[in-house]
Amino acid sequence: KLETKALRAHAFVNAGTNVPWKSGTSLQDTKQALTQSPSISAGLGLIYRHSIARIELNYCVPLTAARGDQIKRGLQLGIGLNFL
Repeated sequence: KLETKALRAHAFVNAGTNVPWKSGTSLQDTKQALTQSPSISAGLGLIYRHSIARIELNYCVPLTAARGDQIKRGLQLGIGLNFL
């Protein structure tokens, strides 16, 4: 029997960037670097929660990408373990 709480749907928008830390860089320069070229994606997915693992099947769409990003639209599978 599959519990209704175990299977859920979700929608998401994810944004982030990776900026190397440099000693002596001003807060203004760091802020500009962080907001200059964020990578943004959106998607829909299903989550199955088990007592020891979380399994996600998501359809992801990249909206913007930074130089060097590996862009891939489509289905992605994720598995996470609950260690707590």
